[in-house]
Amino acid sequence: MTNRGSQEIQYREYFVRYFDGVKSLEEKETALEEIQNSGLLESVRLCWQENNDIDGRLICACVYGEPPLVRLKGTLELSAPGQVLVPLSSSADVGSEVTLMGEAFEVVGQHTSDEYYISYADFVDTGCKIWQIYAAAQERQDFSDDPVEQLLRSTFPDGNIKTPRIYELSDQGLSRYNLTMICSTFLIATVSFMFLLRYLMDSMMDENSASMMVGASKGKLIFLIFCEGLVLFLGVSILGLLIHYVLYTPVFSKLNYAEGLVYRFGDYLRILAGISGIVLVCLIPFLGKYMKLSPIRAYRTRP
Repeated sequence: MTNRGSQEIQYREYFVRYFDGVKSLEEKETALEEIQNSGLLESVRLCWQENNDIDGRLICACVYGEPPLVRLKGTLELSAPGQVLVPLSSSADVGSEVTLMGEAFEVVGQHTSDEYYISYADFVDTGCKIWQIYAAAQERQDFSDDPVEQLLRSTFPDGNIKTPRIYELSDQGLSRYNLTMICSTFLIATVSFMFLLRYLMDSMMDENSASMMVGASKGKLIFLIFCEGLVLFLGVSILGLLIHYVLYTPVFSKLNYAEGLVYRFGDYLRILAGISGIVLVCLIPFLGKYMKLSPIRAYRTRP
């Protein structure tokens, strides 16, 4: 992902074409195994575009998710061999059966009102030919050393690999939403930290006043207050990040505004750096107050 005033999502599309078509069984099984073993399954969506004139349905077998499914798009069907196409009366329901090349397949899911899924395992033995293989990588790839293109070339050596197409999608609404959420979170965190710092420093007023009366320098006290506040809030923040890391899959991943978000170690470091910046900003007005406060006045104004 990049950010240039609005959120831009970059992804690349790859195409492997066969001019005469190839049998599906060997190619599909080989490709599925290769893709699963490559480690790129999370970032690559691989689809086989089948012959489009099978019973008037567009067939798209996708290796995406667990288990992989075959998607059928059917708004037309043949009323009889050699006759014209007629519209389907309605889409198939989950649990019902659809007939494809004379074989019945159970519908295991629905994509849209006229697109539904059948089992990949049941479909892989059919005699459909592969005419085009489509893959979309939703992560930025290196132009000089593209792992997805290398994988496709090694998996389909007889296919014609087309130059990948690059797309950037801009979502202004999502960008404004993200900016609003970030600013709101920053404001809430700043106010919360300031209240906590006020409570912490007021609770230490007696101790600091006594230390200043027995000869402790104001500079050392301010330094200790600074370190104590920073260490305290960083400790709490690290604990919170650890809880987020441990519970991300079962809890926090379900609260995301977008699917497929993955937090890496660098993301947690950036969050920790942001928290440190908030703490430093909040400490400045309190440290200024303590620099101007005399020991006697501090003792008299203790809570």
